[in-house]
Amino acid sequence: RPSSVLPPLNSAAGLILAFLLPVIGSIIDHTSYRKQCVVYAGAVFWLSNLVQCFTNSDSWFAMVVIQGAVSATSYMIHQTAIFAYATEIVDDLDKELL
Repeated sequence: RPSSVLPPLNSAAGLILAFLLPVIGSIIDHTSYRKQCVVYAGAVFWLSNLVQCFTNSDSWFAMVVIQGAVSATSYMIHQTAIFAYATEIVDDLDKELL
């Protein structure tokens, strides 16, 4: 049953993200890969949601894994990169206003 699989999978994804996001955040903050992280993580998130449109009774477990692990991880990496990249965008806009 999906209802018995999703909570442990989301918990596992949360634990993985708790250890992974500080590393990803430091890579985003201290390298020039901000824009690439935004683009690639956004693309993975978009594709994982597109794949979920084709869920049926035979493929529900694969879709739960995609939702719980791939989609959640790519979403959080995307948000981390966007929040790091937003300060540069605002700085550029402030310079244009002066």
